[in-house]
Amino acid sequence: MAVQLEFINILVPFSAIERVHQGGAEGFRKEYEDHPGVWWDRFLFRCGSMNSIDLILWLEELEKHGLSRFRTYAGKRIAGDIALATIEFGIEGNCSWLSIDRAQGIAWLSGTEPGEIASPAIPFRHQPA
Repeated sequence: MAVQLEFINILVPFSAIERVHQGGAEGFRKEYEDHPGVWWDRFLFRCGSMNSIDLILWLEELEKHGLSRFRTYAGKRIAGDIALATIEFGIEGNCSWLSIDRAQGIAWLSGTEPGEIASPAIPFRHQPA
């Protein structure tokens, strides 16, 4: 499963959300399912932004839940629970858990197959079809 990318994309694996959100991944899904610009597949939550103000607000919102944007590994700063990606530039920094195909404009959890795509037309693909 994969998620469609748009302008600026914030991606978070549901395994990280499950670890920090009081209601787990299911509670998180219910909390954000009515937000515009939000969709997800079975493994990734995706929200988006067309400008830097919305981007900052989304990052602050996710960090309030205890998700982190960066962590340090072997003395280097790498993606933590939150990754940023654009079709034009790809993934910001080093992020081992996220794969993207810029030509198709999709992202998916590394180690899984892209398969079906969650998008604005079909925003919630958290169950296998």
